[in-house]
Amino acid sequence: MISSRPEVFPTGPEDRALAVLDLARAGRFAEIRHLFTEGLRPMVTAAALQAAWEAELAERGPVTSAGTPLSEPVGGGAIVKVPVTFERGELTLAVNLTGTLLVNRSAAFS
Repeated sequence: MISSRPEVFPTGPEDRALAVLDLARAGRFAEIRHLFTEGLRPMVTAAALQAAWEAELAERGPVTSAGTPLSEPVGGGAIVKVPVTFERGELTLAVNLTGTLLVNRSAAFS
């Protein structure tokens, strides 16, 4: 199980993005919210993250696999894209990270 405690949480951008996906799959949305930058946290609730996740699951079914993350450097941070296969389709999870690996924009599927 992934821990959100800073001293044990994955430190590479690809591992951090996969951990966000793992936390969502485990229903640990408050922990995902804790990974957002301080300025973004007040704008994103755990309930909103849960609702967005559940909407994807309702449309596409459960996650069956996650592909290899691809990291692109952006302004001192990175955008990590993770291909996610659901029972009824595929999406790419994009996680925008700061240089300190905090989420600085809401993670989104495309």
